[in-house]
Amino acid sequence: MFEEKFQQNISLIKHDSQIKLRYRKLDENKRGVKTRLANFVQKDDTANKDLRLKINSWKQECKRSELVTLVNHKEQYICKKDTKINAKKFLKAKLDNNNILVLSKLASLELQYFYNDIKLTKVFSPFSILDIYLSQNPNKNCLGAFIYDGFIYLLVTNSRGEYVDFLASSIIEIKEIDKSNFFEDDDSRQELFDEFYALKLREIITDSIKDFYKSKSGYFIEKIHIISDLKQISDTDLDELSQELMLDIHFYTIEVDEYLFKLSTSADANERSFIKTKATKKSMFFRFFFTFLLTLLLVSASVYYVKFYLNKSSLTEKEKIYTIESIKDRIYSLSSIKNKILKTIDRFTSTREALKAHSRQNTYILKRIKKELALIPDDVYLNFAIFHNSNSTLSANLPSKLDYFKNLYPQLRRFYSRSSVSFGRTTPRGLSAIVINKGLLVLDKNHHIAKEIPHKMISYKKVERRLKKLLNSRSFMRMSVKRRGKISIVTYRIDSIVKSPNDFYDLIQSIDSYGFALSLSYPIKIEKFDASDLKIGFILKLLQKR
Repeated sequence: MFEEKFQQNISLIKHDSQIKLRYRKLDENKRGVKTRLANFVQKDDTANKDLRLKINSWKQECKRSELVTLVNHKEQYICKKDTKINAKKFLKAKLDNNNILVLSKLASLELQYFYNDIKLTKVFSPFSILDIYLSQNPNKNCLGAFIYDGFIYLLVTNSRGEYVDFLASSIIEIKEIDKSNFFEDDDSRQELFDEFYALKLREIITDSIKDFYKSKSGYFIEKIHIISDLKQISDTDLDELSQELMLDIHFYTIEVDEYLFKLSTSADANERSFIKTKATKKSMFFRFFFTFLLTLLLVSASVYYVKFYLNKSSLTEKEKIYTIESIKDRIYSLSSIKNKILKTIDRFTSTREALKAHSRQNTYILKRIKKELALIPDDVYLNFAIFHNSNSTLSANLPSKLDYFKNLYPQLRRFYSRSSVSFGRTTPRGLSAIVINKGLLVLDKNHHIAKEIPHKMISYKKVERRLKKLLNSRSFMRMSVKRRGKISIVTYRIDSIVKSPNDFYDLIQSIDSYGFALSLSYPIKIEKFDASDLKIGFILKLLQKR
């Protein structure tokens, strides 16, 4: 009823170990009314927690959000727009009126893995950035190059400005220099990197031009345009390359996020993106409403026909009776259709709400475990932890008895109404202790134990196969099935060796995304397996109506 006028655009630009965010709040004419910037250091191969928190906090300001980024991978190709693409292996996007971009699905999965649970809405190719630049500048008989985060993307145009060749290639990364022993300090390291970088870039451009002339005839490159948001090659190196190739070379620095913004707000943005935004489907309620309204109109017309037309017509009594019975049959048929629609809506709603309820329960349990583990001080060595519905048991080594009463006990009382301890013998790791906590205090007032059971039946063997794909090679699963009346209960008992509790959290989130009503159930046990690994034992239950 009250449609939100504003929308937001968040661009994610990755550079080696840094990710830059640019937030724009846009009015209904897509004009910016607010802009923010944020930078995050990225050390792992997935987007870090602070980055996700920042994006989620921005998304809460506006329901209509666009999260856009570039896929930086050399497995990208350019084909004519009528080329048939294997949809199982590749994604495609529009480049211009004559060509399409093709991306390996493996590259897409790598991108999604890196950004983890950040829901990207549009993913563009660096070739599209280069396409925009070339379309706005003299581009006939030209070699265009876009350098971005350790990769270079090349496009060659003919005398009409049409693309006749392309290349995507990786350049040397600074982490390759880090493996070398040829530098003594950071200055030497950077100097070595700059030399290798210029040499590699020169080699790629030179070889590309040679290969182009070998494979294509009747074309000639007159100039080179190089664009990048960082200048990592000196003017001296550019001059040397220009003299070697006997071509004019122009280098320009650009704002990548500005080009991303142009792409994401263009009329054909959805076609240019490898991720296609699907049109919002009408709700089941509206579909039912229109069907019911149509039924009502037909019934009203039939009643009017019986009352006014038949009584005044010249039909015989038998013909009138036959016509009335025929109309009754139609009304009954329409009524049965309406009832089927209502049942379908009920089943659909029940299944959807059940999945949401199970997901909420799993999220609540994970939240509880995370918060309780976070309470344990760094100087406490945890051997194992067992979590039950309202209780927990911890086996740990403490520096002293005082540490329990001074540091651990006050923290645990924030979660439990009672906490007791039994001390054992002293070991090299400290004083052994068993801590028993009872009477869990509710963490979330909106906590909802999943009681809804979806109508949609799923083969428990299919669920088992899906789970095995998600579990690592160091996992063991046992399955059992029980039936109570019309309810079947399938229990999966799983033991898995993982590196950290985060692996367990990610596994449960992945399971929830599959759309199965799998409930995480107690007891859940986390224990030390060896010096670097953990063993986690947990239960998943699948409840279904037969």
